[in-house]
Formats: sequence, structure tokens, C-alpha cells
Amino acid sequence: MSVRRVVAGLVMLVLVPAVLAPGLASGPATHRPIAEFLAAQGSYSWWGDPCCQMPWSGTEPGREQLWRWAMVDSFGLANAYVEEASLGTVSFEPTMEGSVTERPLADGRAEVIVLLRTKNALCWASDVESWPWPLLFGSQPWAVAEGAAPALGESTLHLVFTNPWPGHPLPDYNQLVIEPEAGQQLLSVDFQAKAYGPLHEAFGVAEGTPGRMTVQQVGLLEKGSGKGKAAADGYVVENVKLQAVGGG
Repeated sequence: MSVRRVVAGLVMLVLVPAVLAPGLASGPATHRPIAEFLAAQGSYSWWGDPCCQMPWSGTEPGREQLWRWAMVDSFGLANAYVEEASLGTVSFEPTMEGSVTERPLADGRAEVIVLLRTKNALCWASDVESWPWPLLFGSQPWAVAEGAAPALGESTLHLVFTNPWPGHPLPDYNQLVIEPEAGQQLLSVDFQAKAYGPLHEAFGVAEGTPGRMTVQQVGLLEKGSGKGKAAADGYVVENVKLQAVGGG
């Protein structure tokens, strides 16, 4: 485990309780099905692409000039697209499990904590430093549906946000980030993922070289959290690391 990952974990343990609730809790926590949160995903299209959530952007530690986008199908939306586009001949059968905890706040809103673990998630990554953003790792859903080699991985997503009131419909993640309703605020994000699959020539290796992608994101998004860059966008860790793992 890297020092950066340990520090990120400690940051979340120490600081998240301070940003969970802008208003004091006024009642006991209740639990809602994780299926309710998953059912809301895909209802808000990001960039005209209903099968994908927003990308995780970041650099590789020590190589901050290499800015990348990583896509991880934590909600199973890309797999659903692949199943439909391939007429059911291709599916990775991702599994998703987790919990949703809701606590009423004194100001009438609700604090919501989502923990989601996904396995067999379709993943891919692109270089966003040069147009047209060449693919570095894995394959996009439309290519996988036509037979391209996939990259698959596991992810853990931990979200803390407010909803207008207890029992209010759980939001699409994209909508929560881009266009939150009155009373909604994304307070913290902790995302970790690891995937294995083919690297591409744009990464500087032979096409199809076996590779690994590691994604680490920690965001403390309440206004006033963090210093420096963290104060600007709320993210204290934004890593997308790619590496060859031999063979190819």
C-alpha cells in the first residue's frame, strides 16, 4: 500500500465526519436499498452518452504532466449497453453490492451515505493531453460489443451528500455533480479502482501489452475544505496510474 493511499485514507477518516452534515442530525439513521440508488443511475445523460458516468480525471504520481481520463463502469451502465448492442452475446455480469444510510438533519434535509462495491466492471482510459484523446487502456463499450478485448476491474465508491428531505428520491450521480437540486450538495467522494486489460500503442508499448490501471480519488467538496488545489476543486487525491504487467 502506497504512502499516498494511506494518507488519503487517513484524510477521509479524520475529515469526513466534519463535512458530513452542514446541519446537525435530528434523528436516527435509516437504511435504504442500494438497488434504489443504482436504479437512478443513467437517468441524467452526461455529454450525450447515457451509458457512461462521468470520468475520473487524474495524473500518475510523479508524472503530473500526464493528464488522463479513466472510465469505470461502477453502475453497470456500460455493460447494459454492451449487452444490448451485442444482442446479448457479450456480458461481463458485473456485481454491485453496498448500502445507503440516511439521517435527517435539523434543517429538514437528509444526510445520505452511499457505499458501493462493484466487481467485473468494464474499464478504459484515455490521454486527454492530445486530441483526439487516444485510448491508452482497455476498450470502449461500443468496441467491446464488436469484439474488442475488454479491461475488467473492481471499484469501491463512497459518497456523502445531502438530499432535500428524508425519503427524497436518490439522485443520479451525474446530476448530483453537474446540476444538483435545491437542498442537494455533494460533500465528499472516495473512489478506488483497479483493473486489468490491454494497453495500447499510445501508451508507448506494443499493442495489447497486458496492463493494470489504478484509480484513486478523494474529494472533500464542502466549501472551505482543504488548502491550495484542494481549496480550488475539493480533490486532495486525483491519481490515474497505468503500467505494464508483463507479457504481450
